[in-house]
Amino acid sequence: MSKPELVGMVILIVLISYNFKLSLSVKRLRNQIGKKKLNELYQTKSQQLIDVIREKRKWTILSQILIFASFIVALTGVKLVVLLYFLILYTFTTIYINILTKRVFKNYVQH
Repeated sequence: MSKPELVGMVILIVLISYNFKLSLSVKRLRNQIGKKKLNELYQTKSQQLIDVIREKRKWTILSQILIFASFIVALTGVKLVVLLYFLILYTFTTIYINILTKRVFKNYVQH
């Protein structure tokens, strides 16, 4: 394994760990809110929530494109560095999606 591949693997492992931690905190917030209140939250038509949902949808589409590109790269046998690049970008998008979700849930819990 070359030095850039090793660095990429370390970066990916750190990002995945952070994303896992962030996902757990989002899950805890979701459980704290409860299903009934969560449905009420999504039924409110506040402009802030609508903007967050739109932005989250865009980032979700981007993450799906990046994971698909990662699969294509993995199947075609391109260098590991290229695969790591797409996986790191995918992880960044999922981290941002989790941050958006956490922000919405925290605002709802505070009110």
